[in-house]
Amino acid sequence: MTVDKDRGMSSAGEISGRRAREDRAAEAHLLVFNRDPAVSPEQRIFRREESFGGRAITVWGM
Repeated sequence: MTVDKDRGMSSAGEISGRRAREDRAAEAHLLVFNRDPAVSPEQRIFRREESFGGRAITVWGM
């Protein structure tokens, strides 16, 4: 899956949340690969918790 920069993380989180719900998953993870050379490694690498539709989604930046 690719993320449209204009739609951002909300659309990716929506897709992950919907998929987790359809699969009846207890948890969901979303990996984000930022290959923009203008973005520092400190900004690219992260882990945070988001929620969508009452489900927790762990977002990992790589």
